[in-house]
Amino acid sequence: SDRYATAAKVATTFFSSPTTVGVATGENFPDALSGGAFLAHLGAPLVLADTYAVPTATTTYLNSVNSSVAAADLFGGSAVFGASVQTAIGSAISCARWCKRRTR
Repeated sequence: SDRYATAAKVATTFFSSPTTVGVATGENFPDALSGGAFLAHLGAPLVLADTYAVPTATTTYLNSVNSSVAAADLFGGSAVFGASVQTAIGSAISCARWCKRRTR
């Protein structure tokens, strides 16, 4: 099954206009596990990306909520995500404030 599409589907179903969104790698679970707990406290969604690419399902979701998102959390930071992925995520959400609250 496609974990990226599943995460995007969950986000679409339960978070139609979040003010915060989190992104973690879909290649390993620790960042998503800790990020998911943090975002649950905020009532925010977690979507997944690869180290060097943002899957279509993730990009589609981020584009759909870009008008409501004011902050984004990149779990794992530059140790996990390449610069092109960070740029693509920032572009997709047109975030007024691109921030890395947690880097694990």
